[in-house]
Order: sequence, then structure tokens, then C-alpha cells
Amino acid sequence: MFNFLVKKKPLIDEILSFVGDFKEKKHIILSPHFDDAVISMGGFIISHQDKNLKIFNIFTSMPKIPVKTKWDGKCGFEDSTQAVTSRTEEDKQVFNFLNVSRDKISNLDFLDKQYRSLSDTKSLKKEIKRILLEKIFIGEDVEYCLYAPASSVNIDHQIIKDISIEIRKERKNITLFFYQDIPYITNLIEENNFYFDSLVRMLKEESEGEIIPVYGVFDKNIQRKKQEAVKIYKSQYFKLKSHLKKSDKILKKQSNFFRLSSPAEIFYLSKD
Repeated sequence: MFNFLVKKKPLIDEILSFVGDFKEKKHIILSPHFDDAVISMGGFIISHQDKNLKIFNIFTSMPKIPVKTKWDGKCGFEDSTQAVTSRTEEDKQVFNFLNVSRDKISNLDFLDKQYRSLSDTKSLKKEIKRILLEKIFIGEDVEYCLYAPASSVNIDHQIIKDISIEIRKERKNITLFFYQDIPYITNLIEENNFYFDSLVRMLKEESEGEIIPVYGVFDKNIQRKKQEAVKIYKSQYFKLKSHLKKSDKILKKQSNFFRLSSPAEIFYLSKD
């Protein structure tokens, strides 16, 4: 079914043009944690920051009572207060480096999975969805492009993906893209392999729609800048390097996506 994609490789800007005027749409990137948007979509953010683009970091809140967690300890933090304070500052430094204005970045201040009870996931999803619908996706006469993580490995990422699918089903003025979720999804974007096909099938089943893999435009200067930006997340970068054997090479690649689409678009894009 996806052989034509290997041959043609539709690019993100081509798809955005197909679904409507890029400049007339509001582009919303949902980043589960501080670094996810830049690690996965840094190149896209750099090349499109002059457009109507906003980034929302979701799980950024500081616990009222400081707690110690295994992950924060591995990252060199004494407790949650030091961790959230440092990571918030890192995020500011990254977007300053990328020359992205602060009015394009917002923190929704929900608790990270390591600071909350996972038994509250259902009510948490309901509240995040409410905030998104009431404060971000307002007005049915506005066209949105929503970018959400494609991975289900981390529960925080799964929550944002699930909510994005639900919102897309309820609001027809939203075009949904799943972004290649690094480090959880690395070489899966390579065509014609088991993992790539499995991911496409999973996204199709979860979203109950057609899935089109879409490719970012590669620019070595932009990707180099993205790579340098990711390194500013010092507390997380050393773990990223240990998680990915070829992290520098992967971070230099362009941003890639999976577009939730209609059968009509599949036909359109498959034509020679």
C-alpha cells in the first residue's frame, strides 16, 4: 500500500499546501516535555518560526513538595524542585538560541509521570483535553495543523497522542500530524522494513484513519543548528546519547511526520 511513498516521498510543505494555505493556518506543536519538540521537530521549528506557530510544553509543573526520583537522580538533580527549575531554564536558553520569541512557547504545567500517580491517567487526559479545546483550539472558523508525538513508549507521550486523536475526531478544522518521536522512534522512518510498516499500522488503528508518511526538507545548516540546540538541554542530552548509539547522526536528520488523512488524499498523492 505504501510503495508509492518510497518512490515519491511527499514533503511536509507539499502536504501543508495541499491541505490549505500555510500562512492562514495556526500550527500547534504539543511537546510532552521541555525537550521533545526540539529533539523531534527542531528543523521544522527553525524553518517555520516566522509562521503562525506555537509550542505547548505539557508536563512542566513543579511538585508542591520536593520529591526525589530515579530519573532526576541520573540527570544530576537533588530533587524535583532543582530538576524542574533547571529544565525550565534550559528550555528558555534553547529557544533563545533558535531565535524563537517567547510568545510562541507556553507551559501548561501538568505533572510529569515521575511526580504523579498513574492511576489518575483518565482524569488527567480529560483535563488536558479540556484545556486544549477551551484555550487553544478555539473557534471553528480557524484552521489548525496539530503536531503530536507518534510514540506510545512513554505514557506522557501516549496521553498526548490519544488526546490529539480525540480532538481531531471532534474538530474537523484540525489537520493532524504525528511527528517522528525521537528517541523512541529513530530509524523507523526508513521505508520497507518491519518496524516502519508496524508503526504505520499502529497509527492507522489508533486513529481509525489513513496514514501518510511525510518527509521534512533536509537542510544541513538547519539540522546542524538543531543539533547544537539539543545539546543545550544538558541535563537530558547525556542520557539521549547513551540511549542512541548514533545520536548525533539521528539528530542531524530532518523532521519526519505521519499525516492522518482521508482516502481521497491517499489517491491524490499516489498519482504519478
